[in-house]
Amino acid sequence: MSTIPLCQPAGLNYPPSATAVAEPLYERPKDIASRYGITPSEVYRAIYAGELGVTRFKSRVLLIRPADAAAWFEANIQSA
Repeated sequence: MSTIPLCQPAGLNYPPSATAVAEPLYERPKDIASRYGITPSEVYRAIYAGELGVTRFKSRVLLIRPADAAAWFEANIQSA
């Protein structure tokens, strides 16, 4: 009697690049602050001044797109 070879289910053989952790779609102000080495209050100041766009989640949580944060940082903080 011969044995049937076991095979892996389809879709589980991803290349290493496909399993890498992707950049998040949104981040909180404290995450943006730690990423760029600034204080959270600087991020909140930019939000309330209208310089940095946010999305509100459940009316209390402020979420920022990393691309928007990068553009704001380069335009306002890095050039200062």
